[in-house]
Amino acid sequence: NGGLNRRGGEVDFAAPGIAIRSAAPRPTLYQIGSGTSIATPHAAGIAALHAEADPLARGAALRGRLRAAARLLPGLRRDVGAGLVRAP
Repeated sequence: NGGLNRRGGEVDFAAPGIAIRSAAPRPTLYQIGSGTSIATPHAAGIAALHAEADPLARGAALRGRLRAAARLLPGLRRDVGAGLVRAP
């Protein structure tokens, strides 16, 4: 994603997004999905856990917590951001 915007676009964080099992309507009950539609809810959930762990962590402070907790990943920062989001 970061490489799509040559004028400075980058990814903030990375989250699991390839072949992820998720809920689906009956009768299937689950499905396997990939892409940002799968990774984004994962990152949002991790952000919610950080916000719950520290009620003062909002806006820039929350982003700082997410960056501090992220696991570094190989690759260009524009492609992997601060790294893999991790729960507190």
